[in-house]
Amino acid sequence: MQRTTIVRKGGRIGKARLHDLLMVGWQRCVAKFGREAFADELEISTEALRKQLSGSMPDFSTIVAAYCIDDDVLSEVLDALGVRIVPKEAACDVDDLNVLMARALVKINEATHPDGPGGRTITHSEYLDGELVMRQIHKASGAWVEQCAVIRGHRSAA
Repeated sequence: MQRTTIVRKGGRIGKARLHDLLMVGWQRCVAKFGREAFADELEISTEALRKQLSGSMPDFSTIVAAYCIDDDVLSEVLDALGVRIVPKEAACDVDDLNVLMARALVKINEATHPDGPGGRTITHSEYLDGELVMRQIHKASGAWVEQCAVIRGHRSAA
């Protein structure tokens, strides 16, 4: 009988490094929810939580429970593996932004085309014609920047 060779798709993290990365998320949850509340949600004692934070590896069901409490708890582990978890029904967050950007580029190219109403100069009517798409881009880019601020604030709590 021939042995099957397993080819890894991602990186490998040693047990000690895995624990260190996992505990970054644990510490973030303790800071966010409090030690006792986090332990209660994990259905473990605060003593068990203390042991985990100081070196004991939580079992898989506890890791899953932590993920159900805070879906960022595994961020450092997943980053180290080069993967992410997304909901099954997730759609690309930037599809609409891509379409908006393409529409804006068309508007800009039309407005600055030498054969257009104002030649290379954008006319008042061309500005107004492109207003809706530019406002939509402004809103979408604002949401992008706001999400960056949320991420930075969330990460700084670690």
